[in-house]
Amino acid sequence: MLSRLWSTILCSALVAAAFLPFAHGVAAQTGDRGWSAEYWPNPNLAGGPILRTTVPEINFEWGLGGPADLPSDNFSARFTRQVTFPGGPVRFFARSDDGIRLWVNDRLLIDHWYDHPAGEVYAANISLAPGTYTIRVEYYERFDRAHLQVWWETVPVEALSDWTAQYWANQDLRGDPVLVTRVPEVNFHWGWDSPAAVLPSDRFSARFTRTVMFPAGDYRFYARADDGGRVWIDNWLVIDEWRVGTATLFQGDFLRVGTGAHVVQVEYFEQTEDAMLQVWWERIGGGEVTPIRDPWVGQYFANPNLQGEPVVITADPTIAYNWGVNAPYASLPADNFSVRWTKTVTLSAGDYEFIAEADDGVRVFLDGWTVIDNWQDGAFRTSRGTFRNVGAGPHTVTVEYYERTGGAAINFGWNRLR
Repeated sequence: MLSRLWSTILCSALVAAAFLPFAHGVAAQTGDRGWSAEYWPNPNLAGGPILRTTVPEINFEWGLGGPADLPSDNFSARFTRQVTFPGGPVRFFARSDDGIRLWVNDRLLIDHWYDHPAGEVYAANISLAPGTYTIRVEYYERFDRAHLQVWWETVPVEALSDWTAQYWANQDLRGDPVLVTRVPEVNFHWGWDSPAAVLPSDRFSARFTRTVMFPAGDYRFYARADDGGRVWIDNWLVIDEWRVGTATLFQGDFLRVGTGAHVVQVEYFEQTEDAMLQVWWERIGGGEVTPIRDPWVGQYFANPNLQGEPVVITADPTIAYNWGVNAPYASLPADNFSVRWTKTVTLSAGDYEFIAEADDGVRVFLDGWTVIDNWQDGAFRTSRGTFRNVGAGPHTVTVEYYERTGGAAINFGWNRLR
């Protein structure tokens, strides 16, 4: 059945001020011995840690300093903890300056392994069966201020139907939201008015986030927007229509949704005149789900230097693209964009050759070590790099790419030499 949500919007009280202290309280009530912490004097967790200790929680504001016996810049850390959960949806949160990754057992939930300030709170949901799980957090500090917070909360069943709504007084989701509240549905026709007194009637933006319990199957998502709208499920971009235009109905399919809790996120901006946004979805197919294994997390930037916040985040099965003279997504330019892909892979011990074909620049890193560095303008060409004596086990592969002008294409892979 088509799940259209057309009721009157009822806004609840503001939750921004009370939200973070509540979440930290949940994290502190697990009753275990805390986190096992390891620290490295480099930003890559390379070599052996120089400090091992136990901390009760991950809630650090080092400022311009750092942990004892470590440099104030270019250090990294790993935190590990065993936590018993009663079962059900759990929402994890992280805020950091700079890079952060979080796993539950071996499932990567939060991955923002790049330089950034401690502005946005990253969140990810997972549905857990009753039992004990290993929570692992990795962090690095590049320079200037150092900050790290991680916490979680169980998600009450009644809260799964609410959207967390954030509103900005600009059309770029820039800076801190001026209003944070909860709404039962994304079904708005503001017309020429403002969503709230603290917002202008033109040039505002919003982000809506909700945890939804989906049965397994294929789903079709719909968005009717004036002006721009984007829709994600679990950080997979389903609809990308970040443009100025009259009210238009858009749709996108998401296949092989697994049974359980999934995060749906909607972003919207209004430029001038009429303003409206409606989002809904329907199930178009059922059956057993075969998930895509180990996708690449792709972060797309609207500049050639991987600067600022990514405007699109995707989960890509491979790095094999030929965009020609077009943009990868509507919210990106056709020229002067860049992408960073990251993936944790399990490798056998041995020597490896990495191969990248790109137009224009490309760089490849293994566990933070440079393997390929061809960061320059040029027509489609092949770059190779060898990494010897790779140890058996999990390794992080990072591919960075930029497009200058003309054609845009990239292919990437590797071979084991011995």
